[in-house]
Amino acid sequence: MCIMLINLFITCVAVLVAPIIAVRIGQRLQDRSKVREEKRNDKMEIFKVLMSRRMNPETEANVYAMNLIDVVFSDSDKVRVAWKDFFESVKKTKESYDAKEAMKKRWKLLETISDDLGYKDKVTWETVQDPYLPENLGLMWIAEEQFRTMQYKYMTSALHQMMNSGTTNITNTDGQPHNKE
Repeated sequence: MCIMLINLFITCVAVLVAPIIAVRIGQRLQDRSKVREEKRNDKMEIFKVLMSRRMNPETEANVYAMNLIDVVFSDSDKVRVAWKDFFESVKKTKESYDAKEAMKKRWKLLETISDDLGYKDKVTWETVQDPYLPENLGLMWIAEEQFRTMQYKYMTSALHQMMNSGTTNITNTDGQPHNKE
């Protein structure tokens, strides 16, 4: 009789506790899955930004994505090594900077991120090096860069002229005073 009571008690406890344990295990598995999915989405977002801007990498979005690599890819040593190699190549002095080397290391970083995301044989070195870039867009980027360079030169010249003259009068490029009319 005592054994029957113990068996009944154990059965009741098992019937009550088993569903609670099953729900908790299910929740933990879902939470882990959600964290992995969010992490993959973050990685994919960085990859998409870097791939879409690989022919014009000096954009704010590209810099933002690059600065997130150490955090988002903290679990991927290969990506972090490729990022460090690229970063070391671009932070060199003007005299030792090699644009071709930096570009190859940027492409290697993209290939390594691609591998980390599971695209090893789908997004290859050749894919990374061959972006779509319409000729007119490339020409527009060059013209915009030339315009910015001219603006910078003009402004630094004007500021230098103002500082040397001790006045706030600004002259045009032909040396004539600028009219504020």
